[in-house]
Amino acid sequence: MNTFVPVSSGSIFYNFLDFNYNPATKSLFGFFDVGQDNNQTTDYYLFGTIGLNLSLRNPTEGTIDSNNGAINVTGTTPVPEPLTMGGTVIAGSIGWLMKRKQAAQKAKA
Repeated sequence: MNTFVPVSSGSIFYNFLDFNYNPATKSLFGFFDVGQDNNQTTDYYLFGTIGLNLSLRNPTEGTIDSNNGAINVTGTTPVPEPLTMGGTVIAGSIGWLMKRKQAAQKAKA
């Protein structure tokens, strides 16, 4: 397992954590260098300029992949809690069973 903690108590402890983020436009811009590069085969990092070129790199393999520098930052979509989903399924099933039972009683009458 490989762990990487570039920020501790609000301070950067890694020279290659470099990016710019505009919270008003929710966009990244300029130079971008994020990831771990300790010259180990398990290290991968993104490097380049937003809007021009970004590369996924590894010290052993060099550039693995690259793109035109586009990075999309999107908002998160809330995921329903499992208990809520389970309750909804159970309530729906009970309603379906009650309706089925009513239909069976009407058929007998």
